[in-house]
Amino acid sequence: MQFYNFNPTKLIHGGDALEKVVYEIPQQTTLAVIHSSTLGRYPNVRTFFAGINKCLRVDFYETNNQEPTQSAVNSLLGKLNQDTDLIIGVGGGSVMDTTKALAVCFGNKINAYELKDISPMLLNKTTKFGLISTKPGSGAESNNAYVLKDDVDNFKRSYFSLYSYPQFSVQDPLFYESLSVNDFASGLTDAISHAIDQYLVQRDENLIQDSLTLSFLDIGRKLAQCMPTPSLDDYARLAWFGSMVSSGLLSRGVKPSWLTHEVAHSVASVTSFGHGQTIAMVLTKTLSLDRNPIERLRSIALALGHESVSDKLSRTDAIDTIVGFFSELGMQTSFSEMNSEAYIEWCNEVEHLCPNLNKEEVAFICLRT
Repeated sequence: MQFYNFNPTKLIHGGDALEKVVYEIPQQTTLAVIHSSTLGRYPNVRTFFAGINKCLRVDFYETNNQEPTQSAVNSLLGKLNQDTDLIIGVGGGSVMDTTKALAVCFGNKINAYELKDISPMLLNKTTKFGLISTKPGSGAESNNAYVLKDDVDNFKRSYFSLYSYPQFSVQDPLFYESLSVNDFASGLTDAISHAIDQYLVQRDENLIQDSLTLSFLDIGRKLAQCMPTPSLDDYARLAWFGSMVSSGLLSRGVKPSWLTHEVAHSVASVTSFGHGQTIAMVLTKTLSLDRNPIERLRSIALALGHESVSDKLSRTDAIDTIVGFFSELGMQTSFSEMNSEAYIEWCNEVEHLCPNLNKEEVAFICLRT
């Protein structure tokens, strides 16, 4: 097995983590804070940033797109103070993806439309940035990946670069107080699905990667036991869990799989379902692909809490057990939840929205039954 391991992000986790951000900001900084309208729930956060006396100035920029889009990034590029030398994104997945793209584009003096035509290795002048995650589970604050929705073809493209890692990320329970049980379930679904995707990649057995994945799935099962009344500590544990799963550790030496997530993004492009919900719906189908080894399906089912002996569980029972885990979280696990018009639109668009995936597998996932 050959790989390189690189993740320079400093993670600041726990109570009062926000206050420690001040140590990450150099003297005489011109700071840009990117946020959504939800920042209004935390008025003390705006006051905190505005009062950092190490900064020459602090500017606040609101982005309210539910999806991270090229136009949202370009709009911010047009407003950003040209002396900005540090960007901090405060929000959920959409804000964090927008912040990553903004930092890459601003530092390299390009617009968002140009990103897809430039080699990531050439984008080495990315402006320094940090992320403050207000929703746990996605792990986006701990890696270099981001997604942008194309303004023309609506395709959600994934971007990666050595230069799109945040310098620091913050996970502070302060931001979890206003979250719902559904936010917890969606975040947990997101994190667990990342682990499952990497475990089901066609590859040889690997002691370290396989053992890590099954251990993470066992942690996910234990986190699910706090439902339906997760505490602030549970939200904090989910944040740390999501960061570990999505840090790149599970894909070292393994060809990473984005099948479930790419198709889930395509569903979200034509519906109002949230990311966690679309993941649960798509995962039900990706688990049923014939290429998935029954031994691995059994291991996943056992890790998520099935009481049967692992080597006696049938393929169907193993899949039903895994799907049942997400159903118990309150997630819808069937495309029957989509109205017929949206379903037909998605089926007509999915091949275009997921051009890099196996067409036969995508066609199978599209089957409603």
